[in-house]
Amino acid sequence: MAETDGPDVRIAEKTDTLVAKHPNCFANEVAVPVAQESNAQAMDAVARVGREPGVSVPTGPAVPVAKESDVLKERTRRFAIRIIRMYRALPHSEEGRIIGKQLLRSGTSIGANYRAACRARSRAEFVAKLGIVLEEADETAFWLDLLRDAEVFPDAKLHGMICEADELISIFVASMSTAKRFTSAI
Repeated sequence: MAETDGPDVRIAEKTDTLVAKHPNCFANEVAVPVAQESNAQAMDAVARVGREPGVSVPTGPAVPVAKESDVLKERTRRFAIRIIRMYRALPHSEEGRIIGKQLLRSGTSIGANYRAACRARSRAEFVAKLGIVLEEADETAFWLDLLRDAEVFPDAKLHGMICEADELISIFVASMSTAKRFTSAI
């Protein structure tokens, strides 16, 4: 998505949808379908939503934008699928089998445990469950590194998985830090 002049407004490059922060909408974001010829006017109006009295969304009904948790649920699910496919491609040696099963368990549990964290009944429970997600992501990174370092699986095929595992770890560390900060403020 390309950023516009206003910090809270962006327009999707491949669609005719405007996305803006809006204080009265779910997740504080609203997506507004607009006609090609009115993009500039719509972007200006959406940028003023919530800042100026009497300004409303310019065209069409508000459509909620996917929540970050839904995006991360899908990302961890896709990561689990990649782990399963990698497990199937591992060599049928003893070390491939043992490390592969460990990788399969930890790599697929990231998504499952993240979904459980999203259903937490309190912030404290969310932080605790997110800690489990982080442990599983870190363990997965360990097994991927071990496969690479022991030359059980080609480095070229592991590189993308290792990068994704590291990115997931970074996301979960930041999420835990944020959640803990809000928990301690309560």
